[in-house]
Amino acid sequence: MYILGLVVGAESIKAVVYTEEYKQVTLKESALGADVISSAEELLRALIESEGIAPCDVKYIGVAVDSSFDISDVKSKLEEAIGIKTRVADIISARALGEAYLSRDKKSLVMIKIDDAVDSAIVIDKKIYAGSFGNGGKLGHMVIDAHGYDCECGLKGCFEAYVSRGGIARLLADAGVECAEKVSATELFSLTSADAEKAKKAYIYYLSCALVNIINLFQPQELVLDGDFISVGYTLLKPVMEVVLDEQYTSRSERKCNVRFPRTKEETAALGAALLGR
Repeated sequence: MYILGLVVGAESIKAVVYTEEYKQVTLKESALGADVISSAEELLRALIESEGIAPCDVKYIGVAVDSSFDISDVKSKLEEAIGIKTRVADIISARALGEAYLSRDKKSLVMIKIDDAVDSAIVIDKKIYAGSFGNGGKLGHMVIDAHGYDCECGLKGCFEAYVSRGGIARLLADAGVECAEKVSATELFSLTSADAEKAKKAYIYYLSCALVNIINLFQPQELVLDGDFISVGYTLLKPVMEVVLDEQYTSRSERKCNVRFPRTKEETAALGAALLGR
């Protein structure tokens, strides 16, 4: 039996054949057409035929979908078109599942991606935590300052309102630095003025506060940070980790959450999609 992992990005689509032991057999990739379902069906059929795999030998299809698409719509239509049981999740959830599997099969992991917004996913007991209504695990709207910045969601003081690119611009403006409406963490940490240093300290403070809360709440084995952090590297991670290690609930225990950057997206998204039916 085989398992198919499909990644539907904003511009491209990739399909991978795995064995039941999640060993990659082959991969095909193409540009995403105007119709998502037709593009997915065409690529999957081409992949199955090229490998001489009968549909009855496919255990299930796992699909990781870009957040701009309707997940439920993709699941029902693709299952109908292909005739094979299909599981669907957003890409960050699939990546979190892949990260957990590749980290010696970790049972619990939280992944957070920060750029224009905060996206996140939680893996508990090797399964994605989606909550009762399917939207669980979205940590960007955890309130870290009840009287803080207005957030697009309607609340005040959300995690996202401080650490997203728009949030960084607000921190810089409050520190007296003129800037664009959106500023990346890379751009923030390239600034060297005294006022910019105030904004950096505020960013580290709010980011650390949120990460400590997340670790204390979920006690994951690993916390994976993705997005604008990557190019800043340990210039940002080092001061954040000093706070996180000192203030997390298990600070005096030998068993602590490991905080790290992710593996490549290509490695984890398709694998995580294939793991959806496990």
